[in-house]
Amino acid sequence: MERAMNQKTVKKNKKPIGKSTQSEVEALVEMLQSPDKRLRSFAWKNAGSIGPAAIKKIASLVEHENIEVRLAAKRAFREIANWVARPGGPSHARKQAIMQFIEVLDRSYPIDARKEALWCLGEIAGSEAVKPIAALLYEREVRDCL
Repeated sequence: MERAMNQKTVKKNKKPIGKSTQSEVEALVEMLQSPDKRLRSFAWKNAGSIGPAAIKKIASLVEHENIEVRLAAKRAFREIANWVARPGGPSHARKQAIMQFIEVLDRSYPIDARKEALWCLGEIAGSEAVKPIAALLYEREVRDCL
């Protein structure tokens, strides 16, 4: 029952990308942590439809104790990046995702989340991300991803 309710929460999201509600973001984060691999898979595959609003919440899962949750979180990051960068995708969502990924580059986030955000920025960002990425050249753990 819980699984069906959570899937309905994600599927019914017909709002423009970047306009997701807090409850939709929370449902996505909950599903990414599910012990059910089908539900985790459903969650990361639909993370793009939730959009940039979920990026910071997902960042906390990238170093989860369960490796399957960590992988689902990383896939969700990339799915969001792919979704906002798709041809015909809304430019406001892309800009919003870029800003969220730039924020995740901050040292207050787990190193693996920062590496994933860096990868995503490499896929979707332009000149607006040059300075934040250049600042990482002095951080050995992250610099290796550049």
